[in-house]
Amino acid sequence: MQKNPYIDAPRPFISTRQEWRLFSRRALPVICARLTQEELLQLTGGDAPRDTDSTGSSAPDNPALQIGGEAPQDDTSSSSNQPNTHTPSSTTATTAQNNNSGSEEPLNQMSPAKHRVKPRGQPNRPGSGGYNLEKHMVELCGWTQNQFLDIQGKVHALAGEKLDVSKSYQKQVSRTLTSICDAVKQEYPITRGFDQSWVIRDMLKVYLKNTSETHRRRRPRNSFDGSAS
Repeated sequence: MQKNPYIDAPRPFISTRQEWRLFSRRALPVICARLTQEELLQLTGGDAPRDTDSTGSSAPDNPALQIGGEAPQDDTSSSSNQPNTHTPSSTTATTAQNNNSGSEEPLNQMSPAKHRVKPRGQPNRPGSGGYNLEKHMVELCGWTQNQFLDIQGKVHALAGEKLDVSKSYQKQVSRTLTSICDAVKQEYPITRGFDQSWVIRDMLKVYLKNTSETHRRRRPRNSFDGSAS
C-alpha cells in the first residue's frame, strides 16, 4: 500500500481511528470586529489585497468602507428632505400681527358676541331697579360706543319703517318685531348670541316708549287746537 502523507500512521482507509493533521504555512489571522485594513495587512504580511471603492481610493482612506465607520450623508439631499420648520406658533404670531395692524373690523365682519343673559329690570331705568343699556353693552359685553350707536340707529330706522311708533312695544305686532331682530342680526353679527335677541328688543322698547309718550303729549294739544278753530 502506498503511504499517504496526510495520515500519521499507516492504517486502513476505512477506519474510525484515522488521525488528521492540518499543515498550515502560517497562522490564521486574529478575528476581531474592529480589525482595520492596515492591521490585516500587517498580519498577512502585505499579501492581502487592498479593497478599493468606485473612486479608486482604498478602504483606510475612505471612512465609508472602514469597518465600524459611517458613510457621510449628502448635504444636498438631506437639506431638500428636511421637514418644514414653520411652526404653528410662528403662524399664530403672524396672524395676530396682521389682525392688529389693521383698523377696527367692520360690524358685518365681526364674530358674534358670546351668549349673555338679559339683566334684571327694564332698560334705561337704573333708578327703578333697571339698568343702562348702553353702559351694559360697552362695559360688560365689549362693545364700543360707536358700535352701539350704529346698531341703535339701524334699529330706529327699521322701527320707523315697519312699526307704528305712536304705540308702545307691547302693542306692536310680534311677527314684525321678530323680522326687525332678524334683519339687524343679519347685518350685524355682533348682535347674535343673546337670549331671544333681548339687546335689539330693548332698543325697540326704549325707542317706542319715547315715541309713544311724545305722541300722547302732542295729542291733547292738537285736539284742543282743532276744537277751538
